[in-house]
Amino acid sequence: MLFDAHARAFAAFGCVPRRGIYDNMKTAVDKVGRGKERAVNARFEAMCSHYLFEREHGLDAVLHTVQAALDSGHPSAARVLNVLSRLRAPVTNGSLVTTKLQLKEEPAADDVSR
Repeated sequence: MLFDAHARAFAAFGCVPRRGIYDNMKTAVDKVGRGKERAVNARFEAMCSHYLFEREHGLDAVLHTVQAALDSGHPSAARVLNVLSRLRAPVTNGSLVTTKLQLKEEPAADDVSR
């Protein structure tokens, strides 16, 4: 399913991203080691090599991307930050994103209550 979804998305957009950010899902990672060490699934690695895009794994990669979006003023960054804060993501570094994850208590104004 993951591989088919990527192929269809790349075809629909007519391009391939330079980088993909993934959590440690079993389809992509066989074993999580210390720090950034990952035993990447062979089929997943083949897909990345075929489409020639870099991959990053784990919460640090997600936080780094959100931090970059916040720094650039991207409008979706606040929404992503709100979702991450609800997931109670663990603190992994001393970045602005981590600080906001710790302090964020109120949902975004456009958020729909469940």
